[in-house]
Amino acid sequence: MRSSERYAPANGLDDILPILNKDALAAQNPYRTDQIDELNAAEKERFLNEIIRPWRQPWLLYFAIILNSIAAAIQELFFIFVQTEQEEILLHESGFPIKASVFVRFVELITNPRLRQAVQATGIVMIDQQMSGTPSPIANIKEPKCVVFGGGPIGLAVVQVLLARGAKLVICVEVAKKRQEFAKEFVAHHVIDPTKPDVVSTALELCGGQQPPDIAFDCGGVPQSIETACKVVKSRGAVVNVAIWEKSIPFNPNWLVFREASYKGVLGYQKKDFEGVIKAIGEGKIKPAPMITSRIQMDRLVDDGYWALIKEKDKHVKILVDMRAGLSDTAKVNVEDLRDLVKRATKKGSLSGEEAGRVHLYGEFGGKTKKEEIGDPYYGGRDGFEVAYEQVTKFGKALLQHIEMQVRKELGSNVP
Repeated sequence: MRSSERYAPANGLDDILPILNKDALAAQNPYRTDQIDELNAAEKERFLNEIIRPWRQPWLLYFAIILNSIAAAIQELFFIFVQTEQEEILLHESGFPIKASVFVRFVELITNPRLRQAVQATGIVMIDQQMSGTPSPIANIKEPKCVVFGGGPIGLAVVQVLLARGAKLVICVEVAKKRQEFAKEFVAHHVIDPTKPDVVSTALELCGGQQPPDIAFDCGGVPQSIETACKVVKSRGAVVNVAIWEKSIPFNPNWLVFREASYKGVLGYQKKDFEGVIKAIGEGKIKPAPMITSRIQMDRLVDDGYWALIKEKDKHVKILVDMRAGLSDTAKVNVEDLRDLVKRATKKGSLSGEEAGRVHLYGEFGGKTKKEEIGDPYYGGRDGFEVAYEQVTKFGKALLQHIEMQVRKELGSNVP
């Protein structure tokens, strides 16, 4: 709401500020608009329709979509038609006659029954594309064949997720020998060293020699990998950019255009993504433990952590840090006291073993509801980080109060 209250005066929208505020509240959690007190019954009903009845839209909107889609289909066919005409002109110059003019041939698109059906079919496809949005490239492919560029932490994670999702073939492209071994350990079907064979022809051969890979994931973040990723996929395949780029690179759109391939960037995650990963780990479909290549103590963070990843990055995937090591004597005593309290409470029966090991949501302490989550600052607009900071501060204070109450409950008057 702070964003809307700043935005409205700056853009002369003070008269609709109440509406902007309501939209801001709804955007924070569109699936729980029924719990927002600032909305009236009619507004809650409209938001509900957006979620459970998204197709209930004005008929004029559907008319515009259909009209624009048919026009786009005709335009696409016209481009194909013009290209064909150019080819026929070249044939005519070589001695072959042209039967009709450009105008007559274009009119045939509408008047000829067979061509008219093609226009209608193309229009239906475009309507579907416009109304369905852009799905995940892997969502509608039952057993995709994929290429992952880069065998670092992100690339290896992508390999595991693809296998868990039922990918028929996963090829990892990696230069470093050690990371090639990691990729094999994580059961990538094939590992290609891009400095030796041609990646495009090798991937095609591994896919059976007829159809190239469906999707390429660029986790390498180097100019060579993005170019090869665009060239390795099949016609109308997809290239997914997972890497973060440090600087601008040369990019030729024709790498995608000549294949009619799509290019998609990914960055953040939604709640369902975390839930899916946790479920897959619980079911044993994803086994990330081998990604931990080293465990270090907190007081060795610089030498055995940062410098190791800089100087020996090919030897490491993930380095875990033991936060207890390097703590002050007072902090160590506090940790041991907390453990002792849990043991005593469990022994007395006031805390079950399940509760002792339970993971709590931070929002359970001080949140508006017990399921309130800390908002992702990257998706929270201009105030995203400020809101997240306020939540963490509020939840932290409430958590300390909760711990203090539990300690007093267990120790009674012995608490100083």
